[in-house]
Amino acid sequence: MTINIGGLTLPSLNSTNGIAIDIFLTGCTRHCKNCHNPNLWDENAGIRMEITELISIINRNRKVLDSIAIMGGEPVENGNLLPLLHALRSNFAEKKLWLYTSFELEEL
Repeated sequence: MTINIGGLTLPSLNSTNGIAIDIFLTGCTRHCKNCHNPNLWDENAGIRMEITELISIINRNRKVLDSIAIMGGEPVENGNLLPLLHALRSNFAEKKLWLYTSFELEEL
């Protein structure tokens, strides 16, 4: 299974508590005013990556990571977000998983 990645930041010291990998997913229809990443609105931006390849990248850096952060675009609008979350949780249960979204909890 593949997912569109707009970028990876490793290490990231700004998105979570501690050291993280930031995973930027592409695609967003919300187009929020003052968006930080309007270049990621296009769902076809970035590169297609196998989720297993992303898991492998994270695994190679596992020892230094405290967290995994997913942002976008709007990650909740990505059709493969749930398989990605399941893969991350099953492979990195000891890591904190952060999801940055413009949706309110009630909307999810």
